Amino acid sequence: MTDIIDKVVKGIGTGVDIVGSKTKELWDSTRIKSKIGDLKADRHKVMEELGEEAYEMLRKNAFNFDRLYAKAAEITEIDKEIAEAEEALANIREESDGEEKPEATEIEESAAEPEPADVSEEEAEEAEESCSDAPKCACGASIVSGARYCIFCGRPVPSGSSCD
Repeated sequence: MTDIIDKVVKGIGTGVDIVGSKTKELWDSTRIKSKIGDLKADRHKVMEELGEEAYEMLRKNAFNFDRLYAKAAEITEIDKEIAEAEEALANIREESDGEEKPEATEIEESAAEPEPADVSEEEAEEAEESCSDAPKCACGASIVSGARYCIFCGRPVPSGSSCD
């Protein structure tokens, strides 16, 4: 019984760890997406300013290429920041996809095929004597009437198996 409780506690701990890491991943992704959105809004604003300045220069027939180049350089810098943020976001996704989850696999395996618990010989004999014609679990213990799981190893009991 203690083995089952230990496995449940370990499973809960693993679940909490996974939720924690996924929460951090979600937080980081959201923060970077927000930054990308802000950068794109800044880029759009600078593009509008560049267009307005170019229009005014055309209208007045007085071009100042230095001002236009400065705005273009500003846009180029924002584009670099967007590319860096998108790369950081891609790295977060790759790390998330590449994470191995050996503990989750271990839990699934233990749930599918529990190990027999340490049962004293006296307990096993008592279980057998209480219902000698009862169906047996794979661990050798008799299945108790109405049980859904073996009381000794924790394996699921097939429906209809009972000690009458």
